[in-house]
Amino acid sequence: MRIADVMKDVRKNNAAHGFMATGRKIFCEKMLLIVSEISEALEEFRDGRGLNEIYFKDRKPEGIPIEIADAVIRIFDFCEANGIDLESALSMKMTYNDTRPYMHGKKL
Repeated sequence: MRIADVMKDVRKNNAAHGFMATGRKIFCEKMLLIVSEISEALEEFRDGRGLNEIYFKDRKPEGIPIEIADAVIRIFDFCEANGIDLESALSMKMTYNDTRPYMHGKKL
């Protein structure tokens, strides 16, 4: 399945569940919600969860992979809602990254 197809599926699911807001204020909120999912992954790590550990709390999947999936879902939804061609952007960025020197930023 192509990324563009997954993005459409994510957007369709979010629309079916009422997550369709737009506008400048919403842009900031959406970006922070992506960051919040990454923060939740960090908290799982700090709580001692394994990188590949998925557990369930009241039938809801939890863990680092789930929080990362949530971040990706939010990113895909944002891109699909705003006409961002994420596949092309990823390809362009990876092509550029191939030209960068080893440890170009001198830190991880």
